[in-house]
Amino acid sequence: MGVQFTPAGIQVGFLLLADFLGYVGGLLVTASAIPQLVLVYRLRNASQLSYLWLSILTFGLAVWSFYGLLINSMPIFALDGIQVFLYLALIAMKAAYAKNNKNKKE
Repeated sequence: MGVQFTPAGIQVGFLLLADFLGYVGGLLVTASAIPQLVLVYRLRNASQLSYLWLSILTFGLAVWSFYGLLINSMPIFALDGIQVFLYLALIAMKAAYAKNNKNKKE
């Protein structure tokens, strides 16, 4: 029949484990954006990144973060919200560096 989740100890333990896994997974996914940010900053070039990809990803993360708020899931809400700002930074860097690189060519 599987594990019954009626005893309070098992239920609380499961919820703590679920939140812990949510935070670990969310932190890893959030941290995965940092090397790209650092690389774009060092190269001062983001031409290899698609505005369409960045926009879809950022909008999807914003929606997912709002979903986390609606279901009262702090790992989803907080970490996806942080990712929204990281990808907005990439979009801003892409725009700024494209403008700077265009001015250098002229």
